[in-house]
Amino acid sequence: MQPDKSAEARIDPRAARSAASLRHAILHLAERQPIADITVDQVVEAAGITRKTFYNHIGGPTELLTRTLMAELDQVRKRMDQGLVSGTEDLTALSRTRLGEIIDHILRRRPIYQQPDGRIHPQLYRMLSDHFYAAIRFSLEQSLREVPLTATASDTAIADIHASYIAHAYAGAIDTWLPHADTISPDILLDTIVGSLPRWMTTRK
Repeated sequence: MQPDKSAEARIDPRAARSAASLRHAILHLAERQPIADITVDQVVEAAGITRKTFYNHIGGPTELLTRTLMAELDQVRKRMDQGLVSGTEDLTALSRTRLGEIIDHILRRRPIYQQPDGRIHPQLYRMLSDHFYAAIRFSLEQSLREVPLTATASDTAIADIHASYIAHAYAGAIDTWLPHADTISPDILLDTIVGSLPRWMTTRK
């Protein structure tokens, strides 16, 4: 029996076109108004689709936006994960490169990420920290980094705590920097973050 084709290969071309139109529409709208103000009617009009088609793809505008941005972040992560596993590059340099690409992404999408008070929208902050968490856990699962352990907790629980700690530190530093991005360069931000990393984040196992 022939194996089933991948889900990606079976995607209806019309569904793929609708998905692309939705992504374009939500990015266009989110650059021009607060996320919470975007309505389904606005999205379907901008995308040129029906409400039924919209709900066949997604639950609401905010979910659509976070999925669209996460897909862009995942492209960065995919490239970096390949270098992490296959290469011998210094982890300090690799961490800086990865963070630099994420910061470039945020600056490109700055009108979307940044609220009127200058900080990152809370749901997008959570999305960023989730992205960082998944990337750090991947490096631990691949035994590329080894975190300090305690005698009273399982390896998995400790790895989760360490990954969460770094993920929120990354997201928090970027969130604090963004209101000052016009006067504090990304290089200074990167120097500050990378210089603050614990030793286990910059040392291969």
